[in-house]
Amino acid sequence: MQPTSLTLLAQYIEKMLLYRSRRDVRSRVFAPAAGGRNYSVILETSEHREQINLDARQIEQFAKTGADQYIVSEIRAALRSLDKRVLKRNSSDRP
Repeated sequence: MQPTSLTLLAQYIEKMLLYRSRRDVRSRVFAPAAGGRNYSVILETSEHREQINLDARQIEQFAKTGADQYIVSEIRAALRSLDKRVLKRNSSDRP
């Protein structure tokens, strides 16, 4: 049985986080809602959350061919944004 695009995407993001040693970040992936066109990905730490939407056509292409550049660039951007939030929060906590 062929895994779905949702399963492949979730597994790929988990691998990507492990390779980047980001065990503090959890990910959740949601398929497009009825009539929707985007997959929703939530990356979260214990205090911060970043949500991104990925184009369904790009995800379907990834599932068929393994072309992952779109996913890699979007997840990297989301991780950078999450890191900025954490740094901003930590710097504002200082006296």
